[in-house]
Amino acid sequence: MSSAHIFNSLLAGLIAGLASGFLGVSPGGVLVPVIALLLPFPQHVVQGISLIVQAPPTSVSGLSVYSQRGRPIALVPILFVAAGFVTGGPVGAIAAKMCSGRELRWMFVAYLLILASLAALKKSTAASVTSEAAQVQRSSSLVLLGIGFIAGIFSGLLGIGGGVAITALSILLLHKRQHEAQALSLAITALPLTLPAAWVYVRQGWQPSWLVIGYLIAGLTLGTWIGALFANRQTERTLKIAFVLLLIAMAAYMAVIANRH
Repeated sequence: MSSAHIFNSLLAGLIAGLASGFLGVSPGGVLVPVIALLLPFPQHVVQGISLIVQAPPTSVSGLSVYSQRGRPIALVPILFVAAGFVTGGPVGAIAAKMCSGRELRWMFVAYLLILASLAALKKSTAASVTSEAAQVQRSSSLVLLGIGFIAGIFSGLLGIGGGVAITALSILLLHKRQHEAQALSLAITALPLTLPAAWVYVRQGWQPSWLVIGYLIAGLTLGTWIGALFANRQTERTLKIAFVLLLIAMAAYMAVIANRH
């Protein structure tokens, strides 16, 4: 493994970690385009690497910052979203096998643009809901399972962690504030939920580069912690704007890559 590959692996992990901690997205949403830019792997391999790298709890470093700032996450929502995620992940991974690299890139672009539109159109939430009944209704098990299932499908299909979808859908369907949605996303991505989908990729014949994966994980852990520190110093409006801009930027880059292949 060359020194350039080592540096690029660390850099890719750091960039994805910063975005993950700052915007509460799973690192895979950023890892896929960044790995495609910095490392010489085809699309299916990039997605397999991304899924394996997200299995270790790299987001714990960022989640601890959110908790210390008074944004803890209840266990029940995590369990329901996680259950839906684990179910949807392998479904998406199996579907990915039926698609070409070019098709997957254009699906990635469409996915990001849809989530960016949803996040941009959703009005900022008002004061936190104080009624316990309202909280239960908004956080119903069916909605939480649905969010996890949708995020899981796109995780397996596109090699991402699903955190972008969890954040956007939590704001849209559960009426969570931006910081709260990001904390929930980091809590979910701290669990090894991408392993079932990653196993499907490995079973399809791809042999992972464990050194690349190790350096990516190191960069992710550091970057997520730094990103979370910055996020908790920002307003909800600032984070929302940054979230939408990130999605649009990633979509634009992946569209350029898709046109080249």
